[in-house]
Amino acid sequence: MGPGYESDEERWRRAYDRERSRDSRDQIIAWFWNGALGQPLWMKVLYAVLSLGAIAALIALFFLDAILNG
Repeated sequence: MGPGYESDEERWRRAYDRERSRDSRDQIIAWFWNGALGQPLWMKVLYAVLSLGAIAALIALFFLDAILNG
């Protein structure tokens, strides 16, 4: 039992924690992926248009502010 020794329980706990974090990450990815696939096409298109419109509006406001306030 020198330095670097690890008991079976510690090794098991580390493997268990690693597996749990992998499972939760996979669940989050599946939740987003299934959410995107489960929507009708018109909702995907609407979301994309609204998202791009919001980004364009923020960029336009930034330039408008720069022009008006010098």
